[in-house]
Amino acid sequence: MMKKLFLLIPTLFILMTGCQLFESDQQAINRYATSWSDVTSKLESIHTELARRESKENELYLELTKLSAKEHETIQSVALEAIELVNEREVLVQEEKDILDQQLKKWDKVLKATSKNEDQAVKESLENWNSYHKSYAIVMNEYYRSVQLDKVLYEKMKAENVSIKELSEHLNEVNKQYALIIKKTEVLNEKYENVFTSSNN
Repeated sequence: MMKKLFLLIPTLFILMTGCQLFESDQQAINRYATSWSDVTSKLESIHTELARRESKENELYLELTKLSAKEHETIQSVALEAIELVNEREVLVQEEKDILDQQLKKWDKVLKATSKNEDQAVKESLENWNSYHKSYAIVMNEYYRSVQLDKVLYEKMKAENVSIKELSEHLNEVNKQYALIIKKTEVLNEKYENVFTSSNN
């Protein structure tokens, strides 16, 4: 049975304090951190909608597994409903990726503003943020791929000539992808902790 997971990506709500930074660098980093708080409600809304759709998808998937091959018309109807939910998730994930892209554009400006700062605390903070951004992007890309795999799964399930072997092989790929997302998300959470810790040193 396919185990569905809702990817919870932590959102940053951090103001950098206590660091010995040049005033302009402090302001640049604080301004960037504040920009994350500005998009927090939007990200939370996206995650809520993703969770709602995944929950419904799980119900439809379980329904599909209980249908016999003779009930092909019903299978097609349920699979199409699941595909519609996947398409909606795809749009939501793209919205989150767009938010991340906008944040990265702001981050580029921070990097330019702090490029000449040789303070070790500043360098460590910038490295932690860079590492977090990279990890966040990786998780988003892997989750987006999982959405595509789910869509293919439902397409196969509604096909008349699909074999059990083919379904099983694809289902294994889906589960491997979700397992990968778990690992990548664990790394992401560690990067988040690094950013949070450095902001309070």
